Amino acid sequence: MEFDFGPFGAFGTFVSGLMAIGAIIQLGLVIFLVIVLVDLRAFLREGTRLMRRTDRFLSRKESSE
Repeated sequence: MEFDFGPFGAFGTFVSGLMAIGAIIQLGLVIFLVIVLVDLRAFLREGTRLMRRTDRFLSRKESSE
């Protein structure tokens, strides 16, 4: 038995393909955002440590003057 849906079947297949590609792109964007957020978290943690060290350095410098 062979099914032939004509141009509507071809259009439906095309739309299904576009939806699959869109889902893959969305998954890629989600993975990219997770990587960026994890990296941002590490960057902010390092920045906080640097600010603490700078504050200690400046307070010691003020107290020695």
